[in-house]
Amino acid sequence: MKFYNKTGYDLDSLIVNNKYIGHISKDSSTSFIVFDDITLDTGSPIARLSALMNDMAVATPVYGRCGTEMNVVTEGVYENDIITFDWDNGENSIKGIDIRYRWEENK
Repeated sequence: MKFYNKTGYDLDSLIVNNKYIGHISKDSSTSFIVFDDITLDTGSPIARLSALMNDMAVATPVYGRCGTEMNVVTEGVYENDIITFDWDNGENSIKGIDIRYRWEENK
């Protein structure tokens, strides 16, 4: 998997699926990173990310997936954007990061 930082911020101590990646500058990308397996949902990779962004801890949300179209693969090349989002649960507004699959690059 390869990740492009589209957050507008430098990311420090980036961890993807429990693998330490480290620093990724804004508007830059990682090299391709090998994982033992990757979970896909409807053909798109799912990844758990955490990092420091502007000295603030951010992570992917904990939310359920449907599961009917999920499968695990051990081969493949996947390019993804790391993006930010704001989530409001009614009590708190939370800033987080997630991945967006690059469909055009992965045809």
